[in-house]
This record gives sequence, C-alpha cells and structure tokens, in this order.
Amino acid sequence: MRWITAGASATPIFSYPYARSRETLDWMHRNSPLDAWHGVKMRFVNPSTGGSPLPTIATFIQLLPAGFRARRIAPRTQPYSA
Repeated sequence: MRWITAGASATPIFSYPYARSRETLDWMHRNSPLDAWHGVKMRFVNPSTGGSPLPTIATFIQLLPAGFRARRIAPRTQPYSA
C-alpha cells in the first residue's frame, strides 16, 4: 500500500449517479443508432486523464431496449495464437 500525501497526484473521487447516466443513455438511444452487439453502451472515464477510472478495470453502463436482439458473434475458426 502506498500512502498519498496532500499535494500528491491522487485519483479524484468518482461519482457516476445512475439517474444522470440513465438520462444520457436514453438521450443516446433517441438520437443515435443502436449498436448491433451492445445496444447503447457508455464508458465511464477518469475526468483527470480521460482513461479508465481504475488502472486495472474499465467501467461501463449499458442499455438494452425492450425487444433488443443482439447480433451473434461468429465463433473463431482458428485457435488463438501467441
């Protein structure tokens, strides 16, 4: 564990209120086409860096409207290679 002292560059506290996020998803649903795989999906970002809020995990919120049927992803025909 590393202690953060005053004045050091620390990650700001993140607050992503559901009501505001849902309002944005609804706006996106009304004003842009649905993604065939994800419906309406929004990525949360660190306001200081524009990157992921945490260095080890990305955060998203997604809206799948009533009746939405996602497009199937084709199975891989070749094994993964390193």
